[in-house]
Amino acid sequence: MRPGAPQEAPRGPGWNGAIVSLCLAGFLAPLFGGQVATDVGTLAPGAWLASLFGGSATPILTHFMLALLVAVPLVVALTGRRILQIPPLRITGLLLIFLFFLTSSLAGSSFRLPSLAEWASWMLMALGLFASVALAGRKEGPRRIAIAIFLGCAVLALRGIYEYGLTKGTDPSWRIFAGWVQPNVLAGMLTIGFGLGLGLLASLRGSAALLSGLGTGLILFATLLTQSKGGVLSCAVVLLGFAPAALYAARGKERGLVAARLGATVMFAAVLVFGLQASLRRPAPTETPTEAASSFGRLGSVQDSREQSFGYRTLLYEGALKLIRENPAGRGIGTYSFESARSGLTPQTAYAHNTYLQLGVEGGVLPPLLLIAIGLLWFSAVLRFPKTLPTERHLLRAGVFAAVLGCAAHNLIDSDLYHFGIGTCFFLLIGIGLQLAPDGSSPEFTPRPARWIASGIVVLSLALLLYTGLLEAWRARARDAMQTDRASVGALANRALSLAPFDGEAALLRAFAGEGDPLPWLRRATAFAPTPKNFRLYARALRDAGYLDQAAIALTDALRRDPNNLAALQMLMEVQMERGLEEEAIQVARRLVAVEESPYFTVRAIPELVPTETATARRFLASRSTDPNEKERLLAGAMPIYAQFLARTVPQAKAFAAAGATYLVSPTQAQEILDGAARDARELAALYRARGDDAGADEADTLGAAFTSAF
Repeated sequence: MRPGAPQEAPRGPGWNGAIVSLCLAGFLAPLFGGQVATDVGTLAPGAWLASLFGGSATPILTHFMLALLVAVPLVVALTGRRILQIPPLRITGLLLIFLFFLTSSLAGSSFRLPSLAEWASWMLMALGLFASVALAGRKEGPRRIAIAIFLGCAVLALRGIYEYGLTKGTDPSWRIFAGWVQPNVLAGMLTIGFGLGLGLLASLRGSAALLSGLGTGLILFATLLTQSKGGVLSCAVVLLGFAPAALYAARGKERGLVAARLGATVMFAAVLVFGLQASLRRPAPTETPTEAASSFGRLGSVQDSREQSFGYRTLLYEGALKLIRENPAGRGIGTYSFESARSGLTPQTAYAHNTYLQLGVEGGVLPPLLLIAIGLLWFSAVLRFPKTLPTERHLLRAGVFAAVLGCAAHNLIDSDLYHFGIGTCFFLLIGIGLQLAPDGSSPEFTPRPARWIASGIVVLSLALLLYTGLLEAWRARARDAMQTDRASVGALANRALSLAPFDGEAALLRAFAGEGDPLPWLRRATAFAPTPKNFRLYARALRDAGYLDQAAIALTDALRRDPNNLAALQMLMEVQMERGLEEEAIQVARRLVAVEESPYFTVRAIPELVPTETATARRFLASRSTDPNEKERLLAGAMPIYAQFLARTVPQAKAFAAAGATYLVSPTQAQEILDGAARDARELAALYRARGDDAGADEADTLGAAFTSAF
């Protein structure tokens, strides 16, 4: 056999079934792998089946179903074969070391259940590499898996385009979600499909090539509808990575054909864009048409999104680097969302918007470096195009290379690999890329103990994912019962606690079941899920019960993880006053006002949500001051905050209320805040008049009237 010629892995029983299973995983991962675990999902009694197919209530169970498609055929192969295709030893070794450090990080986690769920997810996603190498073979298998992932992304794109079609009449600026947790991450998934589409477009012939081109154009169009600038840039990276590799691999006239197909696909997407924009134009009474709000306005509006897209991400990156310096060994896989506010630069945030930095915070310094090293070794393995292999194989490999390159680039601006759908496809592509490379893998004799140990790890990971998924489901049922059937909340929370006595979230739900004293359950919640939110809830219950000293301690604990937590600082200020410690309350109020000068306050992830706790602290300090000038300065500083709240937050609260939903601030809460703002404005106007500033007094009165009439 000539060097570099494809060598099939030994075919054991069920080989065809294994390929089908991996193809199903590749097809379904983009469609149902886009949700993440949260503490707000609700699950109605009859919605279990619907939730399994991409619902937001039980994403971990959905991930378990997807993982089965990869893990089961791999376990069958491990237990039934002695000779297996394995990746190059360098890549295998680095990946095993990477997974070892993620495992060792569990010891440093203060959040046991989220860490176990995230660890199991990473283990099962990484198995995609070994499964595709061991089971896909080196001829048809890799191509089939690539086609399956591409088809999943194409259907995902159609779903997003359909979603936009339903909303463009009322909101032309709508950003599509297509069943994913947010548009930016959806763009990361579509980036993978775009790269694979280019590879299939170049390598297939006839009607298959035409369909690939249509699907690729739709994927690019849907990426634009996400209005993710990072997604558009990642698609550009895909194109820049694919074009030279494909043109180098093509021969003779094929180069012109590849270039023509690329141009036609981009033109197809451009036609869709121009067609959509034309459909949004509305006739006007004059000869010059007026244009409705653009569906791509966010892409062209650099200044409007700078604060959220660039400024806030920069703070997250600085905060992540600070956390890594403080704890180079990592704080535990899956804990970033709970530890992120320690930096004092941002409030608690779910993701670092950078996979490598988030891995550094959670797993320590080495995991992101190991992941990068694996990527570099992989690129060196797949970027070889010997003439002994068919051109079609080279062109498909160029597409796989471009898809992985685009995904790696998008992980610089989003934590994509923390989303199961992207992570599963990413590692499957790493595996099939090695299978398409001339020397990317080799059949090796694998001792039985090693195969059984590997099988045990796979089964353990599946068991943990199922276990945490069932816990998640019972908690979601309890949250639904909080709104529909309060009498059953306690029983549902108890069911979760019977499975996991150390489940802090279930203990929190049990505390609010309305049965008995909630304090022991809240104490338990803070012990196993020591989040600032849980400490605040515990402190509020202690305060209501008259345990003011313990409430102050609980709030101090909350501020250790989030030193600028505005709600905790405001409550601590109030508790100190109730304890008769006025000087301590004044110190907390000054600390609260000082937060206004920090990026924690000035750069917000949700610009529409304007915090008013510092304005409340200003009111408190003004009430304790005997200096009219200081009172005036404090109250005047509160007015712009209230004005922003009126302009940005109140309209959101009204819109959500009109739709029968509740914004992060309810209309009742907003009214209470504005009532206090109106009183402050009237007091400020009196101070201005006392020193003869009638213009300032009139302006304050105008603001007060606006606050009063907002609802």
